[in-house]
Amino acid sequence: RIKKTDKKRIKINKQIKSLKIQLNILKFKIRENKHKIKKLEKYMDKISLIFKSKKIKTATKRINKLKEEIDQIPEIIAKKIPKITKNIENYLNHMKNKNIPKTNNTIELLFRTTLPRSRKNIFRTVNGVKNEFQTKEIIRNYKTIKQI
Repeated sequence: RIKKTDKKRIKINKQIKSLKIQLNILKFKIRENKHKIKKLEKYMDKISLIFKSKKIKTATKRINKLKEEIDQIPEIIAKKIPKITKNIENYLNHMKNKNIPKTNNTIELLFRTTLPRSRKNIFRTVNGVKNEFQTKEIIRNYKTIKQI
């Protein structure tokens, strides 16, 4: 037991008790949010199945099912579904034409492995790409003028 005269230990003990209470509250919130996260993941898997399907017919069926369930879908995902359905023809072009890749991972891998981080950041925006090409063109022109 802690003596009543030992003020430091009493203060530390109170802090420990309050931290334990806060920890229990946080654990409860985590348990509560795990259910929400699982629900979101379920719908995200349904959306990813649309793009993983091999035929356009199955993809449209899956989209229509999502449209029917839009009332039960969490609001965060429900907002995105109309945007997906509006541009679905563009998203499913890789099913019509086999020359179009499903993802652009090959391009991303090229930039990741060949360029240093500072160079990669340049190509993230359209303006960055334009500026990069303009500076390269200026340097090229300067070198050709210098050689003449």
